[in-house]
Amino acid sequence: MYRRFALVVAVVILAGASFGPRPVSAQTEGLCFDVTAVTNCIWGRFREYWEQNGGLQVFGYPTTPAQYETNPDSDVTYLTQWFERNRLEYFPEHARPYDVLLGRLGVEALERQGRDWTTFPKADPSAPNYFRETGHAIAYGPFWDYWSKHGLEFDGQPGFSTSESLALFGLPISEPQMETNPNGDTVITQWFERARFEDHGDQGVLLGLLGSEVHGAPSPAVPIPPTPPTPPEPTPPPINVPVPQGICADNAPAPAEAGQSWMTIREPSPGVVTTVCVRLILGGRAVQNAVVTGKIHYPTADQSLTPTVTGYDGVAAIPVLVSNLGLGQTIPVDVFISYQGQTFRTLTSFTPR
Repeated sequence: MYRRFALVVAVVILAGASFGPRPVSAQTEGLCFDVTAVTNCIWGRFREYWEQNGGLQVFGYPTTPAQYETNPDSDVTYLTQWFERNRLEYFPEHARPYDVLLGRLGVEALERQGRDWTTFPKADPSAPNYFRETGHAIAYGPFWDYWSKHGLEFDGQPGFSTSESLALFGLPISEPQMETNPNGDTVITQWFERARFEDHGDQGVLLGLLGSEVHGAPSPAVPIPPTPPTPPEPTPPPINVPVPQGICADNAPAPAEAGQSWMTIREPSPGVVTTVCVRLILGGRAVQNAVVTGKIHYPTADQSLTPTVTGYDGVAAIPVLVSNLGLGQTIPVDVFISYQGQTFRTLTSFTPR
């Protein structure tokens, strides 16, 4: 339910990780580094996202090239690149900035340790900065100060909103306690969906190298020559699909390769029927008879979408009776489209008023 609370993540450099060498090669599209063990460059949309949202101090160095991988939460394949502090996944069917989403590496790291965060002791609901979604609070002053002053920039306004901080770090999934990190430092620690906060005293709040810990890549150290640029990706085929008809003509986005989803009423009232519209395009053509399933993630409960299939125009329409849960909140909708052994995930949302 919480896996895409946002939709992106950042971290500060862990004790022992160097601010040291900077990027030295910014080719036409690729960004490479003069650092030992950093043999990968950052290209295209991932490079743009990395540079616009904090760069080295937020994401760290790339530890893999961009390649297709299966997401452990959804079992769906995305273009993915690993960094020292997180994992970036590319969703070309989504509008910016939501076309790049961040991994829930705090959750994944705990799972690798055999620790179930849902069993951790909860906070008192009266504690400052309490999140009922997980039952935890960010009540420790240094951690709240850091969490609330960092985030992914969505609205162009000064400072960071709660949504922007959630997009970067996710919800708290533990309470602060003394833990020993992989470097051997015993410090006050709190886990979040996408980060691990550590209070290192005079050094301030630092965040763990969760990308390296989960993916098992070493941290870099000594300068080496930059990696030569990789060839550009092939041009996708032209898209030629029918215009959606009927209810799904409302708010329909421009056609794009792979899966798409949208709401016919973006701010419905409780008790009103809105429609989740879904489209699948492969090789520039509409796909008929693809199976569509999904879930609506209300704050306190999930609601499954009625399964259906796409029509001749590649579009499926699923009517939804809007609940009175989450008034004024953005309600995410996860959609899965299955066709000939492939599964495509797409996201949309609505806000009950």
